[in-house]
Amino acid sequence: MARMTTDPTRRTTRRDRSTDPIAMAQRTDLRPVHRAAAILHTFDVDRRVVEGGTRLSAADLRLLWLLSDGLGRTQREISSELSLEQSTVNRQVNAALRAGHIVREAGESGAAVLSATAEGLQRYAEDVEALMSVMDAALTQLGGEQEHFLVLLATFVAAYREAANEQHR
Repeated sequence: MARMTTDPTRRTTRRDRSTDPIAMAQRTDLRPVHRAAAILHTFDVDRRVVEGGTRLSAADLRLLWLLSDGLGRTQREISSELSLEQSTVNRQVNAALRAGHIVREAGESGAAVLSATAEGLQRYAEDVEALMSVMDAALTQLGGEQEHFLVLLATFVAAYREAANEQHR
């Protein structure tokens, strides 16, 4: 696996050791579960910083992702498909409507149907491209190990999901 290195002449601080995922992975004084949690936390913080640089909010990105398939949905369907509380969806839908990212139209069953606007889809596409370029740059650092990493990542995510489902039964 291609390895990212840090500058050996740079003095390492306590903060560097706690946020450097490579250093965290190499720590033998912590159990693997603690190292994995710390690495995933660092990734989540970095991911949120990158998302913060997009024009759309995380809520708008999630909503437009769902509606990008061209199928209109009611708020109840959105709530169910995104596993969000109805009140959360209501707040996010109203913000997206005000911003012009989505429109509300009368549905056949009487419930309003929401769909993405052309402007909303355009902004969504631009933001997704920006987010994917960061992900692509990171994957490129792995060189020939990309496929192996993706299999390991998928295996971890599936195992995590299974463990979470077991815990909530």
